[in-house]
Amino acid sequence: MTDMRFIFFLVVILTMLSASIRAQTCVSQDLLALQLQQAGVAADRARIETFTRKWITDYHNLGGARVLVTIPVVVHVVWRTPDENISDEQIVSQIEVLNQDFRKMNADSEQVTYPPFRSVRADVEIEFQLATVDPFGNVTNGITRTQTSLPEIGLLVVDGKRAICYDDLGGHDVWCSNHYLNIWIGAFPAGIAGEASFPGQDIPEEDGVRITPHRFGVVGTAINAPYHLGRTATHEIGHYFNLYHLWGSSGNSNPDCAFDDEVTDTPKQAGNYLNQCPPFSQLQSSCIANSPDMFCNFMNYTDDPCMVMFTQGQKLRMRATLDGPRAALVTQSGACLPATSEFEPEQVSSITIHPNPADQFVVIEGLSAGSTIRCLDANGVLWPVNQGFENRIQVGQLPAGAYILQIKNEINMITKMLIIARL
Repeated sequence: MTDMRFIFFLVVILTMLSASIRAQTCVSQDLLALQLQQAGVAADRARIETFTRKWITDYHNLGGARVLVTIPVVVHVVWRTPDENISDEQIVSQIEVLNQDFRKMNADSEQVTYPPFRSVRADVEIEFQLATVDPFGNVTNGITRTQTSLPEIGLLVVDGKRAICYDDLGGHDVWCSNHYLNIWIGAFPAGIAGEASFPGQDIPEEDGVRITPHRFGVVGTAINAPYHLGRTATHEIGHYFNLYHLWGSSGNSNPDCAFDDEVTDTPKQAGNYLNQCPPFSQLQSSCIANSPDMFCNFMNYTDDPCMVMFTQGQKLRMRATLDGPRAALVTQSGACLPATSEFEPEQVSSITIHPNPADQFVVIEGLSAGSTIRCLDANGVLWPVNQGFENRIQVGQLPAGAYILQIKNEINMITKMLIIARL
């Protein structure tokens, strides 16, 4: 049984957005807005925003060290037609673009001539690398390939789940989303380039980024202007690290200028600049007089040649995320089966949890002597659980939602999903 908040979101997404998304490129905030109607997601997001604001305040008050971090990436190519099965070269070209864009090494950032914008361009100090080891300790190139029979699987919902994220639904299972940035490549309906999970938005099995094949990379099938410079992935990964569009959380426009993106050095903006690439000689101020719109920002909707920068304020939001809900990407502490495991495959399959979904308690069958249990929520927060007689675990104190149980012996650990449902 799947957490009801995710069933709600996934069942209604196609019917509620079908009329409005055809002219868009990114639907991340539309999906987030739907999920925020559910109390669990809203509470998670509120906690993350509170943490982010405090982290930024502490950074300004106490100072912070400059630390370069590297994010392990796995790219799941889920293809139906040959042109959707993009090449390794195309994938590598996108990783190179990400490293340029997030390190302010993209040459086109120099085209930002307006002094207030130029002075806040940021080296986010985040780099990306295709994973070299999979969750089971096997050597990998960080790329998986799955042939599917399902058209437009990038936004396809089956039994309340994103099909692209599950082996048994025609896609590919996530690699531990605490430890890897999972990027699924699959066809989307016309007019949609991709979408990403904000921190605290999705269950771990679906946490990551999803992009259509012809908007990923700069070679192969991704060479058609004006979306040929790999900026779709830069934009979506911005969402993954908790950045909003520059017009805030108001869908795809902000006509009354009431919304904001929670970043101080990106001016408020009314429109989205979709399919535009204005010159700096034609700066427009849509919300605040003498404060032009930052059309050149990666979190806008401008054509690829025109989105060229993150700001210092956006950098702080992203770095707060790496000290908070996405910290395990850097620390590598969390809920993955490690490289070598004392748990043999037969033993892993024999460990079962029931009831699941649960309310007040669960029983874990098949535990070896001396095993310990840790419980983490979707944000990586550790929740205390009491391990009682005959492996009976008290969970009545946990709010409804999805959790990861880390079951650990003296050497290694495995993980199991637990759903808490209040009936």
